[in-house]
Amino acid sequence: MTNYVFATLLLAITTFHTASATPPPTPPPTPLPQKFYPDWSGGTGTCIDQSVTPPTNNYIFIAVTGYLEDTLVDCCARYYQNTSYNDCITGGGGEVTGTGDFYVDWNSSPRRCVKDCPTSNGAPCGGLLGPGSGRVNHHNSADCCADALASIKQDYCVAVSEGGTWGGGGDYYLDTSENICVQDCGGAAPCGGIVTQSYITTYPTIELCCSSKLPSLDSAFCVAQSNPDSTGTNLWFVDRMVCKKDCVGSGDECGRASRYDILHDTAAECCSKMLNWMPSPEYCESRSDPDTYGVPSGSKSTGLWFVNYADNVCNKDCDSASTDAACADLSDGSSVNLYDTSLECCNSKLNWIDSSTCDTVSTSGAAAASTGTNKWYADFSSSKRCVMDCAKGSENPACGGIVANSAGESFYPDVVQCCSKKFQWYQKDLCKALSEVGAGQDAATNLWYVKYGSNMCVQDCPTGGAVSCGGNPSSFSEPMYTTAALCCAAKLNWLNQDQCDNMSTNGASSPTVGSDLWYADYNGKKCAKDCPDGAGAGCDGIVEATHGVAMYDTVAACCSQKFHYVDGDLCAAKSDGTGYTNKFYPEQGKSICHQDCATSTGGVCAGSPSDLSIAMYTDISSCCTSSVGWATKNKCEQIPATESGTEEYYVKWSAKTCVKNCDKSLGGDCGGLMETWDIPYGSRASCCSQPAFAWTDDCKNG
Repeated sequence: MTNYVFATLLLAITTFHTASATPPPTPPPTPLPQKFYPDWSGGTGTCIDQSVTPPTNNYIFIAVTGYLEDTLVDCCARYYQNTSYNDCITGGGGEVTGTGDFYVDWNSSPRRCVKDCPTSNGAPCGGLLGPGSGRVNHHNSADCCADALASIKQDYCVAVSEGGTWGGGGDYYLDTSENICVQDCGGAAPCGGIVTQSYITTYPTIELCCSSKLPSLDSAFCVAQSNPDSTGTNLWFVDRMVCKKDCVGSGDECGRASRYDILHDTAAECCSKMLNWMPSPEYCESRSDPDTYGVPSGSKSTGLWFVNYADNVCNKDCDSASTDAACADLSDGSSVNLYDTSLECCNSKLNWIDSSTCDTVSTSGAAAASTGTNKWYADFSSSKRCVMDCAKGSENPACGGIVANSAGESFYPDVVQCCSKKFQWYQKDLCKALSEVGAGQDAATNLWYVKYGSNMCVQDCPTGGAVSCGGNPSSFSEPMYTTAALCCAAKLNWLNQDQCDNMSTNGASSPTVGSDLWYADYNGKKCAKDCPDGAGAGCDGIVEATHGVAMYDTVAACCSQKFHYVDGDLCAAKSDGTGYTNKFYPEQGKSICHQDCATSTGGVCAGSPSDLSIAMYTDISSCCTSSVGWATKNKCEQIPATESGTEEYYVKWSAKTCVKNCDKSLGGDCGGLMETWDIPYGSRASCCSQPAFAWTDDCKNG
């Protein structure tokens, strides 16, 4: 059994050794299918065919990793993006092809979109970019232009991008250099050039362009200016003092409007709106469009009437060569009122002339004889007053003679109107009196006027009468007043008004009087009364010049206004002679109060205070508490020691005990008068019971 096992084991060992010493031959490797993988380890930036160069990293073969792609294009597209894609294709032996999309050629002029294809293919190809260019591409030129070249007009951009030409869109746009609308096209006007930039707005019609871009211009004018063949708008505009028609021609009414002019359909509309400050629009209309508005048609005249102040007549606006005697040439009627008839003109512009006379002279040129109108007119030559248009020598002294030719003469229905129109510098009442009484007569108004040399007013009445009469004033323009007092107030207001009124009314030698009013006497620091000195309480003489001097009815009113810093009673006492007020005032330096009364009276009387602004009190107690509050009552009120003090006790801290409120000279418990801050007690015992003395009986025992 043992030999059998050994032999078997030896046979097995021999067999194994023989097999290890001579291995069988290796079969040839199976070829790899064509697959591409990224050459990350080699750093070539491309994909490699595994059938040519198998990968050295076994993980490439693991199916779940998915690193193998069927084609070079698929591998490059998956593992190399943007510009690396093109390098991957060419590095792997492939050829980059265009995408057929469009991209922006920023180097072209003008800028455009081109197609991703070889330039050898012709427009619109702009060169190869390939899928890996990293550029934003668009499927067509329109999308490219809209997205990348929005600042360029889209139709223009698409046309040049596709390799074509663009002749313009035919719409209209604003030419800012000329301020007109032009057409989007090349060539002569109305073309203004091809629009290439999108910021320029275009409009389908020239009218819409004008209204949108030039709203300040008249639409018709804008259209005409934009049209090179236009002969004008045939509308009307202002040219100095007339209106002109915007037209081309030899007619006097034609003119060329500018961009600043406002245009109107008719000359009448132009005149009424633009020259409406003219009083008569007919003048503007006839001079602007005589064929339509002239009278007769075609003439620059209106056939209306206007005033001729030089001849004091009204003339007719018509050709001066006419046989009509009323015609006159109205060269400048821009500020002239025109009237339908000569009578209307006479009544409106020459109303001081008799209307029938004015009408006759204006229409025929022949003056009419006058028999007198009894109206008033100015006689400047002799009497220098207003006179009536009636025969001299009649019973009426105001008659100045009949006016033979009233043309040019102003007539008025009454003397008041005549004076106000022709002698307006005269005092109106004086002019009326002089005119009605007649020359050489005593005209008097009984009004008052100033006579500065005498410092008084006199009355306009014949001299030799009342003492106030001074005759007519030397100047007929002198202001006059109904009373002497009003005259004094207006013309001599610096004088005492009562004195002025008295002298004017009763004569210069009349006795002087005062107003009995009160005024401030600053030198005496009081108020004084305007009355003869010694004539009564407060009288301090008559104020000769009261101008600027404030006068008051009462001494109290004068004191409160002019010496408001002085106690009213003190001011009144000084002013009216009363002397004293019996009020009290402080002397703080001595901590006492005095009474305003004669010092001879004794007691606290000390006369009036020297300081007039000092506070005054009705009683001494108020004076002490208000102005000398730090002093004791007895000190301030000057109460003698024997009369001062009380039965009360107070703590005298300097003596460390309680004392009685009375002068020390009285002896006993008297320790002097209390100060205002001391606390009084009813008895010595209640005073000594304070906590300060609780530790000793010395206070209670005295």
